[in-house]
Amino acid sequence: MGDQTGMNMGRREMLRKMGQAAAGAMAFSLADSLGVAAAEDRRKPNIIFMLADDLGYGDLSCYGSEIVDTPNIDRLAAQGVLLSQFYVSTPLCAPTRVSFLTGKYPQRTSLAWNPNFKNMEDGLSPDEVTIAELLGKAGYKTGLVGKWHLGYGEKFRPRKEGFQEFYGFLSGWSDYYTHTYNEGSKWWFKDDEPFDEPGYATDLFTREAISFIDRHKDEPFFLYLAYNAPHSPQQAPRKWLER
Repeated sequence: MGDQTGMNMGRREMLRKMGQAAAGAMAFSLADSLGVAAAEDRRKPNIIFMLADDLGYGDLSCYGSEIVDTPNIDRLAAQGVLLSQFYVSTPLCAPTRVSFLTGKYPQRTSLAWNPNFKNMEDGLSPDEVTIAELLGKAGYKTGLVGKWHLGYGEKFRPRKEGFQEFYGFLSGWSDYYTHTYNEGSKWWFKDDEPFDEPGYATDLFTREAISFIDRHKDEPFFLYLAYNAPHSPQQAPRKWLER
């Protein structure tokens, strides 16, 4: 997720904020025991799901890598759970994301393959119920930052699948600097509108994730932070390459 070349101050700040959010999510109010408030007044936990794209099991130092040093991810792992027996639903990008969002095997949905950017009728059906839709109905602010890859047509886009906010790209991969895809096409969006701005993709997504947390820190939120790193093309800022 960027730890392969180091993690800048912006990312450390994001991890700090995520740690605060997680701490708040796991802290239970003593109000009930004191008779001050009812159970329904408890704060709903904030949820941040971070996904790295094409990251191998052994690519993190917390899983034994001696090539890549990932201290920040290791710190998160030390505070949580490391899975040593875990299988994704498919070795393909989009169907794996389908399973996370719907809780289904991808072959039981409309998308058990990677969608074709030339086919606007190829994608995850809006009839599917996603975790974002369920949490939205439960009073959560829902946001996706980063990669979507579950359909290019308007009816398949994040805002049709329960995400109230979206900043990122629709395609399977994207140049980290030009933000272009195959044949020079560009699939970057902010909510429902085509959008782009200069900058390294990983840094832009980190900044936007921090902004989402800051804007919704006083209410329950669900943030799906889907980095495209370390998926090809392998690109990094010069300051990291020089290391």
